[in-house]
Amino acid sequence: MALGVGISHRLADASTTSMFIHGWACSALGSGEAVPRKFGAASRIPPRREFTPTPPATHLVVEKSATRRYVFDASKIVALKAKAANVEKPTHVEAVSTLIWRCATSVSKSKYGSPRPSKLIQMINIRKKLLPPSSENCFGNLVWCFEAQTCNGCSDIELHLHILAGELRKGIEGFTENHAAKFQRDEAFSVVSKSYKEIDSLYTTEIMRFFCCSSWCRFPIYETNFG
Repeated sequence: MALGVGISHRLADASTTSMFIHGWACSALGSGEAVPRKFGAASRIPPRREFTPTPPATHLVVEKSATRRYVFDASKIVALKAKAANVEKPTHVEAVSTLIWRCATSVSKSKYGSPRPSKLIQMINIRKKLLPPSSENCFGNLVWCFEAQTCNGCSDIELHLHILAGELRKGIEGFTENHAAKFQRDEAFSVVSKSYKEIDSLYTTEIMRFFCCSSWCRFPIYETNFG
């Protein structure tokens, strides 16, 4: 038997969804192991009813695509992290995301003859990134993105894993420096509005290649047990 769950991103992110499923399973088993949920996100970042984001001034081209699943064993992850050692203690998410980014830029180079400038958009759980941090058990849609970028016509050396890993780390550090303390009430609304405008302008740049990544690592999805 398979169990499917669908939740609107207006209400929940991956962290909230995993907590909901885990709590549901614990209730079904009569177990008291469910993590206590906290519902204080709206008091910190109040919803704005008048905010209606404008869709980007572009459209997605419907093309044939392929889905692939790649499995990395522990030794390969260790090797990738060693190659990405341009940053202090690279995480396995940084190492794998950097590898995917490098492969994508290589495909772009073979298609267009030279590397196009690219942005890697990485989605993150901002609960512990905020200043002050929120509880890990806080329900809501507390996800944001940061970006890392390569330049136009960058050399093969600039596309090495350790260089791209450094750009990725700069992206997350930039979020902490520029936005982490601003997700407070009305200022949070200003940050979101400005971000939507910036994304809209970027998507109209045809030369820029965009690659998006997210990670469900450390979410207790596989720990869920309905009995």
